[in-house]
This record gives sequence, C-alpha cells and structure tokens, in this order.
Amino acid sequence: MNQHPSQPDENQSTVGARYNSATEWMSFFTQRTGLIWAAGAGITQAAQLIATEAVVHMVHPMQALFIRSCFLLIFVLFISWNESQRYTAWDLVINISFGLFDAAAVFAAVTAMSFISAADAGVILFNQPIPSSIAACVLLGESFDWLDGVLTVINCIGLVCICKTTMADQGAAYSVDTAVTGHALLGILSSAVGLGFNTLVLIAARSLAHRDTEDPCLVSFMAGCNGLIISSVYLTLTSSWQLPETNQAVFYCILLGVVTILCFYIYMNAVKMENVLIVAIAISLCIPLNFMFEFIFKGRTVFLVTLIGVVFTVGSTVLLYIKTFLTSRQETAENN
Repeated sequence: MNQHPSQPDENQSTVGARYNSATEWMSFFTQRTGLIWAAGAGITQAAQLIATEAVVHMVHPMQALFIRSCFLLIFVLFISWNESQRYTAWDLVINISFGLFDAAAVFAAVTAMSFISAADAGVILFNQPIPSSIAACVLLGESFDWLDGVLTVINCIGLVCICKTTMADQGAAYSVDTAVTGHALLGILSSAVGLGFNTLVLIAARSLAHRDTEDPCLVSFMAGCNGLIISSVYLTLTSSWQLPETNQAVFYCILLGVVTILCFYIYMNAVKMENVLIVAIAISLCIPLNFMFEFIFKGRTVFLVTLIGVVFTVGSTVLLYIKTFLTSRQETAENN
C-alpha cells in the first residue's frame, strides 16, 4: 500500500522552516547589533534635526550649537580614563578634528535652516552614502562591492526624487514662515557645506574604530568642547546672545540637549560596530522621517514624486540589511 505524507507533517515542516528562518534573522541581529545602532542613529538624527529647527527660530541660530554643546559636556563623567592612557597624539588629533568637523557641520545646518525647512536641509545634509562610502574606501580601505554601489545609487535616486519638488519651487510647494523662496540658494549651499563636514565627521569616527581607540563618551565630550568654544566666541563677538523668551522655547532647548546626548551615543556605537556605508545609508532614514513629520504636523503638501523617493530611500536601507544578512549567512556556512 502506498503511503502518502500526512497533512499535519507538511504543516509541521512549514512551521519549522518559518521558525528556523525567524531564528536565523534574530540570531543575525543579535550578532550584528551595529545594524540596530545604525537604524537608531537615523531615527535620532531626525529628532535632533526637528529640535534644532525649532530652536533656530526661537533664539539666535548659533545658540543651537551652544546649547547642544553644553549638554554634550555631561559625557566627561563617563570617559574611560584608564583606556585613554594608551591613546597616541594622533588619536587626540582625530578626536579634536571630529569635534571641529561636527561644529562646522552644525553651523552650516543652522545657517541652512534659517532659509529653508529642516526637511529640505536634511535632504542634502544627510545624503551621505556616496561621499562617505567612497571616502571610506579610499582613506580607510573599507570594502565597496558592486551591490553596495547599486544600493547607493538607488538611495541617491530616492533622495533626488524627494528634493525634486521642494528645491525646484519651494514657494509653490508649501508655505513657511521664513523667506524661503528668495534665499533658497543660500540654504542649499549651506546644506552642501554641511554635507561635506558630516562626511568628515563619519570618516573621523570610523578611523578611531579602525585604530581601536574609539570611546563614544570621549568623542562626544570633545565635540561639546569644540562647539562650546566656537559658539561662545561667535555669540560674544557679534553680541548675539538671546535668552529664551517663552516656556516653549525653554522646552525645545532642553529637548535639543537631551536628543543630542542620545543621538551622539547611538551614532558612535553604530560607527564602532559597522562600516561607513551601512551607517551612512541608515542615517539617511532621517530624511523621509523629517518629511513625514512636516506632512503630519505642519500640513506640508506631499507629491507623488516625493513618495517614490521615500520608497527608494527606505527600500535601499532594507535591501542593504538583507544583503548584509545573506552575506553573513554565507560566510557562516563557509566557515562551518
């Protein structure tokens, strides 16, 4: 008599296969916690950009840099001084350079947000995949295969789609309080300068990871010191100090400081564990998140081209994670 496999056995094998697949994904993210940190960096960057924009329009723009720098000084309480004793003079130079690059990037960002919205500025400020990955490949010798190139191109196509309707004719696209239409070019140029410094920030942080001398608390403290000095000198020389006049302004200043602390800690852990390309693409998640914020809370008009761009941007991030998972799985199989 011919015996056929029973239906329960088939169901059990299907459930077992799904369970094994889910287990593999969980194991992968457990082993590659840097991917989770990288995604968190993108989310907190979005929150920091939103808080910075609010502060820029309530006090002098440079006070946004001063406020976030003051909060970063809290990291001095958590620096591993025993570990820092083995750092070389070159490590100190990189740490100081990180702080200078970060301060310059924030200065460019707050200047840009004086003329265009945070979402529009963020499109350029955090369009880091191509410049960061190329710089990491050339300067740090990190891998960059053809699949990485394809995903980077997809990501950048998405960014172009997002900014197409906003940069071309901002006045017709939506209404803002500042003189966006007349000063859009200055805002775009400032954002481009900020992108350059953001790329240098990422490269400096990753170079410390390559030298095994990274300390998220020390780097964050250095960034706070540099930002505090630069903003204090600027505000004093220009007599631009301005106290928050409302409770709302005080709230946003405190919010900016808290979000900055969280953002720096997550960002440095992401760079410590993952390569520049993964961190750069994950950070670009803040771009669609900022547009979603303006769409939901500010009534901004969202066009079809913008939605397509969001799909491309988020999709490239998801595909990168899948590609990384499959590569890790293949390497594990080869080792076994």
